[in-house]
Amino acid sequence: MTQPVKFGLNVDPNTGGLPIAERITAIADASGLDLVGVQDHPYNDGFTDTLALITWLAARTSHVHLFPNVANLPLRPPAMLAKQAATIDVLSAGRVPAPRTTSACGSASSARAIQLVGAKADGWSVSVPYVPPDRLPELNQIITSAARD
Repeated sequence: MTQPVKFGLNVDPNTGGLPIAERITAIADASGLDLVGVQDHPYNDGFTDTLALITWLAARTSHVHLFPNVANLPLRPPAMLAKQAATIDVLSAGRVPAPRTTSACGSASSARAIQLVGAKADGWSVSVPYVPPDRLPELNQIITSAARD
């Protein structure tokens, strides 16, 4: 099944940058962007909890969907992550998609990883520092071929 391309912004969960995170999310919400992703590094003492930050940002917006663009599964057991995301989804009127066990982010840019994205994942969150825009057509073709296979 073909899925539409969605666009969004990333916010960092650093404790000193909460006003910036709020502003970036407000810009995405007001501009009609689809997504705001927040990286999840619970071991970093300078970061807020990603899911708590997503809840806070969802309460301050009305349209944009929010998601952890990296979920630390060793520190977030999948059942608990799913429960937390489902709760935030209810609180945000459906703006936090359920986490999938088969999703990938921009750290997935090798040929094998890209094939796995196409074969198994329901989405690919990619960042310019990891994959420059001129590589997207090539990588999207690999994803499409692997999905069809």
